[in-house]
Amino acid sequence: MDELLAFEPEILGPGHAKPLIGEGAIKEVLTSCRDAIRNVVDATRDGMDGVMTIDELTHAVNLPEEPAKNLYLRECCGRMNFAVRAYFVGARSWLEGIPTSLGPLSPWNEAERFIKLADGADAVRAETGTARSDGDRRGALQLIDRLINAD
Repeated sequence: MDELLAFEPEILGPGHAKPLIGEGAIKEVLTSCRDAIRNVVDATRDGMDGVMTIDELTHAVNLPEEPAKNLYLRECCGRMNFAVRAYFVGARSWLEGIPTSLGPLSPWNEAERFIKLADGADAVRAETGTARSDGDRRGALQLIDRLINAD
């Protein structure tokens, strides 16, 4: 972003947003984006130093309230957790320090074990319906994934 700012552009055509016109408007948006990226990198790195896992970080790192209001920083073509995962993997590789990550169960085996512990597929289906009714789409989809994987 600093390199783009150094050009002092008068027109900027972002790939996933409306064009920006005017040096001041462009400077404001690019500076905000640069600062947001720094925030994500710093928070992710701090979490890694604090021995947080990649999954913990994807739920913990967020933009501060003010930058999150910026139209050019809202999540549409990507999500915050994508950026956190990308930085984590780039800095440390995919190994997050959890021994089971070295040789995880297959999705099918994990799903079968999960469903057995949940007292069968009917119980998981019922919980999926509850999650959907409660507006918990992510939870419902994860339960459905296990049902699919367990056939």
